[in-house]
Formats: sequence, C-alpha cells, structure tokens
Amino acid sequence: MSNQTYRLLIDDAVSLLSAQSDSPRIDAEVLMQAAIEQSLAWLISYGDTTPSAEHTKRFYAYIARRHAGEPIAYIVGHKEFWSLDLDVNKHVLVPRVDTETLVEAALDIISKDQDYAIADLGTGSGAIALAIAKERPQAKVVAIDVSEDALRVAQNNANKHSISNVSFLLSDWFAGLKGQQFDVIVSNPPYVRSDDPHLNRGDLPAEPDLALIGKDDGLGDIRRIVSDAKAHLKGDKTLIIEHGCDQGDVVNHIFLDHGFKNVVTHRDLSRLPRCTSGKLK
Repeated sequence: MSNQTYRLLIDDAVSLLSAQSDSPRIDAEVLMQAAIEQSLAWLISYGDTTPSAEHTKRFYAYIARRHAGEPIAYIVGHKEFWSLDLDVNKHVLVPRVDTETLVEAALDIISKDQDYAIADLGTGSGAIALAIAKERPQAKVVAIDVSEDALRVAQNNANKHSISNVSFLLSDWFAGLKGQQFDVIVSNPPYVRSDDPHLNRGDLPAEPDLALIGKDDGLGDIRRIVSDAKAHLKGDKTLIIEHGCDQGDVVNHIFLDHGFKNVVTHRDLSRLPRCTSGKLK
C-alpha cells in the first residue's frame, strides 16, 4: 500500500466501507484528512501524491475502526454543532443537526438583552447549552447531566470556546436543583424504546445507552421531566423537549395532560416533528 497515492488509498477505503456506511467516500475522505491533519482542499490538490508510511498506517487504523461501527466523530474526536467544533467521545451522544431545531426554538424566546436563567437537562457534550450561551451571552445557563464523564466533556468544550456563562451540575434530572427556577428549560433526553431495531443500526450501537434509551416505553424520561418541570419554571415560562419524529402527538398530549398551554410542535429541516414546547400558564 505504501506506493499508492492518497486518491487510490481513499478508493480502496470506499470499497472496504461500502457495506457498513451510507456515505463511504465522505467517511474515507474525512478520515484521511484526520490521519494526515490536512484540509479537503489540500487533499484535492495533492491527491495524486504518495503519503508517508506513518500516515498510511494511521489512515487504515481509522478505517478499521469505522468498519467496526465506530462513529466518525469518535474516531476524529470532534463534531461541529451550531458552528461550534465540539470535542466528543464514547461518553456522549454525537451532536446531530436535527437538535439545532431545539436551539432555534429556544433562541426565539430568549431575549438578547435580558439575563434569562436556563437549564439544559442531559447536556452530554454541552451542545445545546453552549450554543444557547454563545448566542445569548447575557443568559445564565446550567448544564446538567447524570454522567461525570459527559460533564467533563461539556466543561472542556466550554473552555475550548471560552464560553463562561455556563455552569455544570452533576444531577439526575432535577434532583440537584431543589428550589431553583428557570425562565427556559431545554432537554434532549433519552427517548428510544429499548426494543427499537434502530439501536442495532448505523452509529447507535457505539453510542451510550444511558443517553439513548428512554425508560418504560421510551417516553418515561420525558414524562418525568414534564411533570417535574412545573416546580422549576418561573411563572409562564417555557419547557422545550426533543423527541423522536414519530412521538410528536404523544409528547404533545403529555404536555397538555400536565397543564401546559400554548403547546407547539417544532419541525426539523426535513419537516419532521422534532421537539415540543409549552408554557405553564
């Protein structure tokens, strides 16, 4: 392999990944960029040159990990979300563009010139909390997770981007927030059923079950958050929760059953129901 060019190595990797990945060429190109620490533009310009033995070895090590089902983001160690380059590892979900729908819904109601108090339940990598904090520097955001490893990742991401208006709390949902109230509560909780066949497909087998699988019928954590949020929202303030694209109607009824008003379903870029918001009064 050592005499092959970058382009030929990528072609070989595409063949290796074609049965495992829906985007084998993109995967191979991203992993080559990571292996040689160069941009795609550089790779296009110098694709017919020969990489070093070290770069070739590193590239095939990455390809082997991808072939085994490891997400690209875990292999390269980062993922972009809301223009933030976030560090990620096996302790957190890989941030997804669909979750930006929740960020947009939150920013629509968070004033730029007021010091809103915001809680992000199940923060993981900190994607939602940091995106909101970046866009609303006057806000005070509390990022909460039950996993110490996840909170460590989120804290590192805050430091990486010099975002100082976020604090971090180890807590099982609201357990560590006794007596505290917020203007906006957001959450991307676990909501996948334990018997959902999608858990065996794509990148999901490599991601933490704690962040994916919801209790009971998949909606147990959402029910708990909606119920307990009533004690932690100021007046007529807002709760926003992400859910599966086939759970919109059920989550809507959960909000209504717990006394929320102005319940709205927010759709993602594919026009699928992605999160639900409601006010307590």
